Amino acid sequence: MRRYILFLLLLALTLPGHLLNAQNDSTPRYDQRWEIAPGLFRVQQNGHFGVANANDSLLIPCRFDQIMVHGQLPYLKAIKGQKMGLYNSEGRQLLAPEYDQIWAFDQERARVLKNGKMGMVNTRGQLVVPPIYEHLSNFENGRARAWLDGQQVFLDPNGRLAGTPLVASAQAADSLVQNQADFSPASDSLETDAWHGPAMEIGPARVEHKKKKDTFEGHLSGFYLGINGYLDADNKDRLPQDYAFMETIPGKSIEVGIYPWQQSIRLIGPHVGLVTAAGIKFNNYRFDFDRITEVPEESRIWFPDILEDARISKSKLTTLQLTVPLAFEIQLPDSKGKNNFYLSAGIEGGLRLRSHTKLVLREDGSKDKKKRRDSFGMPTFRYGYFAKAGYDDFGIYASYSPQSLFKEDRGPELFPYTIGLTFNFD
Repeated sequence: MRRYILFLLLLALTLPGHLLNAQNDSTPRYDQRWEIAPGLFRVQQNGHFGVANANDSLLIPCRFDQIMVHGQLPYLKAIKGQKMGLYNSEGRQLLAPEYDQIWAFDQERARVLKNGKMGMVNTRGQLVVPPIYEHLSNFENGRARAWLDGQQVFLDPNGRLAGTPLVASAQAADSLVQNQADFSPASDSLETDAWHGPAMEIGPARVEHKKKKDTFEGHLSGFYLGINGYLDADNKDRLPQDYAFMETIPGKSIEVGIYPWQQSIRLIGPHVGLVTAAGIKFNNYRFDFDRITEVPEESRIWFPDILEDARISKSKLTTLQLTVPLAFEIQLPDSKGKNNFYLSAGIEGGLRLRSHTKLVLREDGSKDKKKRRDSFGMPTFRYGYFAKAGYDDFGIYASYSPQSLFKEDRGPELFPYTIGLTFNFD
């Protein structure tokens, strides 16, 4: 009998403990729990978020402000403070939470933003494009468009420069991409396998130690369109009495210049330098007379022979020159460091290739066009001064020659000038 009493006492003492343990085991481990994918749960504990599997085993520790599916599984974006990191659905850290933005993967590449600069990682978390670019697009036809120091470059899927001039900063980044070494970052993952994530720090800090060779690029090559005129020796817009027929129609006295080639020489940093170019220039001086009788006898030899009663609807003098300018240019960078605004001034030399006068007239009841080719007493070589100002690919210019349009005693003493617009070539 005593044995039964002793057994009952021992059972009474041990049973409450087992019941208490059972009650504790049924208590939830997490404050909240949401299913974000089959067998995968976002869990909250003490105000922080992590990820657990169906067995409530933690895959990602509860130390983040938020966790969500990144685009599509198996990628999970973890946010801590104002920074983002990246995990896979197995709880393996791909990117430490040190990025300002991480975009969804596209063609196995995801763009990232760090310290205001963009780069790109692959699906293993490897940084294939260092975050040094002002802007970076997704890949299209095997190339991604990027902007570095205001210049456009193209990158291949491995972060190498593809088919573009090697900008100095891009060369440094290109060298870093080629020489990446494996790196094992400190991980927030609970797993302790030997996986080595190559999320290495490749950014401006790694590039700054390389000497940066900024280039200077001037603004002379382009298309020029201006209005021609001339001044007398007193810098007044007037003509000698015997040459009143040379009064021009301003809107139709046009200069057209094309400069397809230029060469720039840096003097002081990337903002000050010399630039030269080569091109051709047409100068048209459209006259305003209706009959050849308005032209003095000694000057009629400039024009084709026509009847005195022929009515003239168009008359002009045209010259074609090979021109080589040389300018000193100052560029003023904007807040992004781009040399968009510029000022330049210099001297230009010209070789006259040909010149002619042209008359469009009605003679004997029919319309006709006549030309006469000659030097008209104009010098073969000419020089002048010019100035330009502009922003990006658009500008204004003015030119003036202290050399008379005609040789001495071969025509009036007139000094040509032009004011116009420029459209620069890249």
